Amino acid sequence: MAGKDSKPRKIVELSATARTAKVSIDRKQWEKAMEDQERSIAILGPIGLDILLAAIIGMSFPQRNEDVQKLMGGINMVQKARLAYILGLINKIVLEDLEQIHEIRNRFGHSFEASFAFTKVLKFVRKLSTAKAHEVTPENSYKFYHSAGTKCQNRIIAILQKQRLQKAQKG
Repeated sequence: MAGKDSKPRKIVELSATARTAKVSIDRKQWEKAMEDQERSIAILGPIGLDILLAAIIGMSFPQRNEDVQKLMGGINMVQKARLAYILGLINKIVLEDLEQIHEIRNRFGHSFEASFAFTKVLKFVRKLSTAKAHEVTPENSYKFYHSAGTKCQNRIIAILQKQRLQKAQKG
Protein backbone atom coordinates (compact mmCIF):
# COMPACT_ATOMS: atom_id res chain seq x y z
CA MET A 1 0.00 0.00 0.00
CA ALA A 2 1.29 3.45 -0.93
CA GLY A 3 2.35 5.77 1.88
CA LYS A 4 1.69 9.52 1.99
CA ASP A 5 4.95 10.43 0.31
CA SER A 6 5.05 7.67 -2.27
CA LYS A 7 3.66 7.79 -5.80
CA PRO A 8 0.16 6.35 -6.38
CA ARG A 9 0.31 2.64 -7.04
CA LYS A 10 -0.38 1.69 -10.64
CA ILE A 11 -3.13 -0.89 -10.81
CA VAL A 12 -3.39 -1.48 -14.53
CA GLU A 13 -0.73 -1.93 -17.19
CA LEU A 14 -1.77 -2.78 -20.71
CA SER A 15 0.37 -3.62 -23.69
CA ALA A 16 -1.17 -5.04 -26.88
CA THR A 17 2.13 -5.75 -28.61
CA ALA A 18 5.79 -5.04 -28.12
CA ARG A 19 5.44 -2.13 -30.56
CA THR A 20 2.80 -0.26 -28.55
CA ALA A 21 3.48 1.94 -25.58
CA LYS A 22 2.33 0.79 -22.18
CA VAL A 23 -0.61 2.63 -20.69
CA SER A 24 -0.64 2.95 -16.94
CA ILE A 25 -3.22 4.45 -14.65
CA ASP A 26 -3.29 4.86 -10.93
CA ARG A 27 -6.14 3.90 -8.61
CA LYS A 28 -7.64 7.42 -8.53
CA GLN A 29 -7.79 7.62 -12.34
CA TRP A 30 -9.37 4.16 -12.48
CA GLU A 31 -12.02 4.97 -9.85
CA LYS A 32 -12.88 8.26 -11.53
CA ALA A 33 -13.28 6.53 -14.90
CA MET A 34 -15.53 3.85 -13.39
CA GLU A 35 -17.82 6.43 -11.72
CA ASP A 36 -18.25 8.62 -14.80
CA GLN A 37 -21.69 7.89 -16.31
CA GLU A 38 -21.06 10.11 -19.33
CA ARG A 39 -17.88 8.16 -20.09
CA SER A 40 -19.77 4.88 -19.78
CA ILE A 41 -22.46 6.06 -22.18
CA ALA A 42 -19.88 7.43 -24.63
CA ILE A 43 -18.08 4.08 -24.71
CA LEU A 44 -20.96 1.61 -24.34
CA GLY A 45 -23.75 3.45 -26.21
CA PRO A 46 -22.18 2.89 -29.63
CA ILE A 47 -22.17 -0.87 -28.97
CA GLY A 48 -25.97 -0.85 -29.02
CA LEU A 49 -25.99 1.19 -32.23
CA ASP A 50 -23.51 -1.26 -33.76
CA ILE A 51 -25.78 -4.20 -32.91
CA LEU A 52 -28.83 -2.43 -34.37
CA LEU A 53 -26.95 -1.60 -37.58
CA ALA A 54 -25.89 -5.23 -37.95
CA ALA A 55 -29.54 -6.26 -37.53
CA ILE A 56 -30.93 -3.92 -40.21
CA ILE A 57 -28.15 -4.84 -42.62
CA GLY A 58 -28.62 -8.56 -41.96
CA MET A 59 -32.37 -8.25 -42.61
CA SER A 60 -31.58 -6.71 -46.01
CA PHE A 61 -30.07 -9.90 -47.37
CA PRO A 62 -32.41 -12.57 -48.77
CA GLN A 63 -30.81 -15.24 -46.62
CA ARG A 64 -29.28 -14.80 -43.20
CA ASN A 65 -26.29 -17.03 -43.49
CA GLU A 66 -22.86 -17.51 -42.02
CA ASP A 67 -21.22 -15.20 -44.57
CA VAL A 68 -23.43 -12.27 -43.57
CA GLN A 69 -22.68 -12.94 -39.90
CA LYS A 70 -18.95 -13.03 -40.62
CA LEU A 71 -19.19 -9.76 -42.52
CA MET A 72 -21.04 -8.04 -39.68
CA GLY A 73 -18.54 -9.34 -37.14
CA GLY A 74 -15.57 -8.12 -39.14
CA ILE A 75 -16.48 -4.45 -39.58
CA ASN A 76 -16.84 -1.62 -37.08
CA MET A 77 -19.84 0.62 -36.45
CA VAL A 78 -18.86 3.29 -38.98
CA GLN A 79 -18.33 0.69 -41.69
CA LYS A 80 -21.74 -0.79 -40.89
CA ALA A 81 -23.27 2.70 -40.99
CA ARG A 82 -21.70 3.37 -44.40
CA LEU A 83 -22.98 0.03 -45.70
CA ALA A 84 -26.47 0.78 -44.33
CA TYR A 85 -26.33 4.16 -46.10
CA ILE A 86 -25.20 2.59 -49.41
CA LEU A 87 -28.05 0.06 -49.12
CA GLY A 88 -30.50 2.94 -48.63
CA LEU A 89 -31.39 1.91 -45.08
CA ILE A 90 -30.34 5.11 -43.33
CA ASN A 91 -30.13 8.68 -44.54
CA LYS A 92 -27.08 10.95 -44.72
CA ILE A 93 -27.92 12.73 -41.44
CA VAL A 94 -27.99 9.46 -39.48
CA LEU A 95 -24.76 8.35 -41.19
CA GLU A 96 -22.98 11.58 -40.27
CA ASP A 97 -24.24 11.43 -36.67
CA LEU A 98 -23.03 7.84 -36.35
CA GLU A 99 -19.61 8.86 -37.67
CA GLN A 100 -19.34 11.61 -35.03
CA ILE A 101 -20.60 9.30 -32.26
CA HIS A 102 -17.87 6.82 -33.28
CA GLU A 103 -15.20 9.55 -33.11
CA ILE A 104 -16.42 10.65 -29.67
CA ARG A 105 -16.37 7.05 -28.47
CA ASN A 106 -12.77 6.75 -29.65
CA ARG A 107 -11.73 9.88 -27.73
CA PHE A 108 -13.19 8.43 -24.52
CA GLY A 109 -11.85 4.96 -25.24
CA HIS A 110 -8.28 6.17 -25.72
CA SER A 111 -8.00 8.82 -23.01
CA PHE A 112 -8.88 8.65 -19.32
CA GLU A 113 -8.89 12.45 -19.30
CA ALA A 114 -11.52 12.78 -22.05
CA SER A 115 -14.82 14.41 -21.15
CA PHE A 116 -17.60 16.24 -22.93
CA ALA A 117 -15.72 19.44 -22.08
CA PHE A 118 -12.60 18.14 -23.87
CA THR A 119 -11.75 20.29 -26.93
CA LYS A 120 -11.37 17.29 -29.25
CA VAL A 121 -14.75 15.90 -28.12
CA LEU A 122 -16.47 19.28 -28.49
CA LYS A 123 -15.25 19.41 -32.11
CA PHE A 124 -17.19 16.24 -32.92
CA VAL A 125 -20.26 17.17 -30.85
CA ARG A 126 -20.56 20.40 -32.86
CA LYS A 127 -20.92 18.31 -36.03
CA LEU A 128 -23.92 16.35 -34.69
CA SER A 129 -27.27 17.16 -36.30
CA THR A 130 -28.74 17.97 -32.89
CA ALA A 131 -26.06 20.59 -32.23
CA LYS A 132 -25.62 22.32 -35.60
CA ALA A 133 -27.98 25.25 -34.98
CA HIS A 134 -26.86 25.74 -31.38
CA GLU A 135 -23.94 27.00 -29.39
CA VAL A 136 -22.17 23.97 -27.98
CA THR A 137 -20.46 24.50 -24.65
CA PRO A 138 -18.75 22.16 -22.19
CA GLU A 139 -21.90 22.40 -20.08
CA ASN A 140 -24.38 21.33 -22.78
CA SER A 141 -22.32 19.12 -25.10
CA TYR A 142 -23.41 15.86 -23.44
CA LYS A 143 -27.07 16.81 -24.00
CA PHE A 144 -26.47 17.16 -27.76
CA TYR A 145 -24.49 13.90 -27.86
CA HIS A 146 -27.17 12.01 -25.98
CA SER A 147 -30.01 13.38 -28.11
CA ALA A 148 -28.15 12.49 -31.35
CA GLY A 149 -27.51 8.96 -30.10
CA THR A 150 -31.16 8.56 -29.11
CA LYS A 151 -32.28 9.91 -32.47
CA CYS A 152 -30.07 7.41 -34.33
CA GLN A 153 -31.21 4.56 -32.11
CA ASN A 154 -34.90 5.39 -32.64
CA ARG A 155 -34.45 5.69 -36.40
CA ILE A 156 -32.65 2.35 -36.68
CA ILE A 157 -35.24 0.62 -34.47
CA ALA A 158 -38.03 2.01 -36.69
CA ILE A 159 -36.25 0.61 -39.76
CA LEU A 160 -35.82 -2.77 -38.08
CA GLN A 161 -39.51 -2.88 -37.11
CA LYS A 162 -40.50 -2.02 -40.68
CA GLN A 163 -38.23 -4.77 -42.04
CA ARG A 164 -39.69 -7.33 -39.65
CA LEU A 165 -43.23 -6.33 -40.56
CA GLN A 166 -42.45 -6.63 -44.29
CA LYS A 167 -40.84 -10.01 -43.75
CA ALA A 168 -43.87 -11.24 -41.77
CA GLN A 169 -46.24 -10.06 -44.50
CA LYS A 170 -44.25 -11.97 -47.13
CA GLY A 171 -44.64 -15.07 -45.01
